[in-house]
Amino acid sequence: MKEYELYSPIFELFPNHDFYPEVAAGERSRTTKTIDLIGMPIDGTSIDLISIEVKIRDWRKVLKQASDNRFYVDLSFAALPESQIPQLDLSMFKSRGVGVISVNGVAEEVVPACRSAYVRSSKRDFIIRTCQMRRMEVRYA
Repeated sequence: MKEYELYSPIFELFPNHDFYPEVAAGERSRTTKTIDLIGMPIDGTSIDLISIEVKIRDWRKVLKQASDNRFYVDLSFAALPESQIPQLDLSMFKSRGVGVISVNGVAEEVVPACRSAYVRSSKRDFIIRTCQMRRMEVRYA
């Protein structure tokens, strides 16, 4: 199983968002950090910029990545196959404000994400501009 195979059910879980894969976290970052999926609101019903880190296994790695994303977006999630959920320490996700999504044909929010109080507006704005540019590239391609 590949991470991208979990994407379609995740998209259906958030119908009011357009999703962009592999979005860079910043232009002057010392790392080459990318976020697996960024969800941008497509209408006025939501203002939340969301990130979703997707992993097939390694829940500790996805927890760290999704926790780091709380500096860039309003809501951060980790998505894993349903078979991996029983192995997670859900209290660690809850304590960090990271939501958990279980995927098995359909996506289900197991733990809700908490709104981040740590968002750096410059990083958030960079991600929004990157996604807007991609949206325009698709529209005019």
